[in-house]
Amino acid sequence: MEKKEEKEVLQVLKNSQVSEKLCSQVAFGLDTSAVLSTIMERTTGDFTIEELISLTAGIAMEYHDADSVIFITIDNELSAAECIFETHRIDFSPLCGTGPMYMDEYPALLKVLMRALLMAVEAKGFISAQNILPMLPNGSREYKRMEQIGLESIMRVKYEKNEHQFIAVINPRKYGKEGDILRLLARVVDSEIDRLGQPNMGEGFSFGAGKLAKNEVYVRLLNAFELHTRKGTLTEEDIRNQEIIFLTVLLMKQDEGMIPATTLLHMLWEDPEALSEPERTLKNLSYRVNKKLKQLFPRGDFLEIKKKSYMISQKYKITTDLDRFSYMIRDAEGVTNPEARLERYLKALDDFSGIVLPPQDHQAIKLVTEKYESARRRAQNECLSLMFELGDYTRMAEYIRTLSVSRTMDGELAYWNAMMYIDMGQHQQARELLEENSDYLSETQINAIKCRILAKT
Repeated sequence: MEKKEEKEVLQVLKNSQVSEKLCSQVAFGLDTSAVLSTIMERTTGDFTIEELISLTAGIAMEYHDADSVIFITIDNELSAAECIFETHRIDFSPLCGTGPMYMDEYPALLKVLMRALLMAVEAKGFISAQNILPMLPNGSREYKRMEQIGLESIMRVKYEKNEHQFIAVINPRKYGKEGDILRLLARVVDSEIDRLGQPNMGEGFSFGAGKLAKNEVYVRLLNAFELHTRKGTLTEEDIRNQEIIFLTVLLMKQDEGMIPATTLLHMLWEDPEALSEPERTLKNLSYRVNKKLKQLFPRGDFLEIKKKSYMISQKYKITTDLDRFSYMIRDAEGVTNPEARLERYLKALDDFSGIVLPPQDHQAIKLVTEKYESARRRAQNECLSLMFELGDYTRMAEYIRTLSVSRTMDGELAYWNAMMYIDMGQHQQARELLEENSDYLSETQINAIKCRILAKT
């Protein structure tokens, strides 16, 4: 590294409140001019250490064209691996990093990761999945879980609290000289991890100014509308219903790029032609929203508005409570122990219960509601299936009673209710339930109930 470049890096990091010793370590770790120029471009200005780590992890993800970069710590006493920091592609739902992954369900995987971390220390660099997978029994559930997660490359990091931490690259499409950029991230985390205030995707997340990184936005859609940023929060008291709908539509379409005005008009109004000046009305609506967002985004860059198209800027990492629900459900799906998997499902359903934007009766909001309700019902049905598998009929009966209050009797509820009655020896109740709900049940479900009754009598 040239002396001039080293001074420039030191200056950037000093502005970020990093110690001089760490600045020297980071400068020493950088040895590629392309990476250096990217760092310089992205980190010009005053940044906290949390923002610097977030930015650097984002650059690492782009540098490797990866789906995720995550920082994980392994707790030997709890036999659990937990994500401390993570960044993901907007359209990527991770199978790890969404909360603790209890390694007692994957004992072989825990041992192999520990071995891989030691190998990474000896190699003074990275260990790839090609080195990790052969350590696992081919075709074992640990092997399949490793493939499912998509963890491709790890780098050992050590700090005071625990010896067993690593930075992982998930699904990289490009490697190149991978040590260049992730070594920077490792050195920053190595000395400053205790100051890291990043939220996990799963439980334990707290809102409020200072809890989110500079480019992160969290949006609550269940039971209320709230838009959280590092600088503060926008609530339903600050914004009108039509403005909430406008933002929600753009949030749901963020990964589709610019939305043409004609498309947006038809999503926001049932009959946009009835408006005297449709495009002007839309433009005025966007200006009003932008004005109210100004306190949270002083540069006015949250919305990108062109002559006849609109979008939320992709420079911001948007997460909604519905996203967090999906992450927790997906994490539960990867748990093999049925009792632990049931508790994960119930936890997700409890943490993210409610209805989507209750004051709104609008076609665009209904689409979001239907998507959430569908995911919630699938999770509820999976809970019933697991309770039945575990033979926990008392809990199952109570859960069915609870669900019947919030959702009317349907095929799935009737099916599991009948199956429960059969295994409890209450065959007459099962027959009556079958007769009363035959219109809701599919032919497959009806045949399964009848076969179960015959098998149990």
